[in-house]
Amino acid sequence: MATLEESWAKIRLQINSNTQAIKRPAVVLSAIESTLSSSSTSIEPPAYFLALLSTLDQLVQDPNSSKPLSEQRQLLEATLYLLSVLSPHLDPTTLRSKLSSTLATITPLYQSFEHQAPALKSLIQISQCLLSAAPQSTLEKDLQGARSCYAATLSLCADTRPKVRRRAQEAVQHVLKNPPPPGIQHPYADESAGWICQKLDDAIRGAKRGGKKEGGKEAETGSDESRAIALLTFTKNMGTAWPQSVRTLTS
Repeated sequence: MATLEESWAKIRLQINSNTQAIKRPAVVLSAIESTLSSSSTSIEPPAYFLALLSTLDQLVQDPNSSKPLSEQRQLLEATLYLLSVLSPHLDPTTLRSKLSSTLATITPLYQSFEHQAPALKSLIQISQCLLSAAPQSTLEKDLQGARSCYAATLSLCADTRPKVRRRAQEAVQHVLKNPPPPGIQHPYADESAGWICQKLDDAIRGAKRGGKKEGGKEAETGSDESRAIALLTFTKNMGTAWPQSVRTLTS
């Protein structure tokens, strides 16, 4: 994985891009660095984190951010992208320091950006880092909405868009394979396995219908087959994170 500075350097180079979607993250990053550098000669990852979260909160509260073509909406997506780049470089202590507020902010955005794959992939990356840093008690008791955030990520593991589906599966695998100490099995392992088996069963049934849905409408058989294969691979890649108490057989 590239260092944070290497990633930032690539984004900074896009400041003069003619493509606005590529240029915006550079513009947001430039504005944040300009503000932070006025009070410090060296900007550490936690400072970027706080600044990006502040920007995110402001944009989320702006009514125009819900309008698909608004500038605020585009800036919100750019900010999520920057957070997704930054998150893997933050230590668990830093992530936990803002766990509650960050989860509360990003979880509703899954629905808001449900038709925008780039934003969803950013949300998945951020969620993966936050959930991996969450302590056992937070996950078990859902003290800060961790379960809702995880459920939003898990739901995309059967998405019809291959890139979104694959990224969600990677995130879920990472979270489940790294349970918080002192646990050996992740608190969400059993329910995740049950959900996966149900989705796999649905996909197999859809493929077996031979292209017909209930009511005689044609189904996207190829999509069902691809999802079934992806879910089987997903299950296989779980390895020891897959709970022994849950069977993988479908009817």
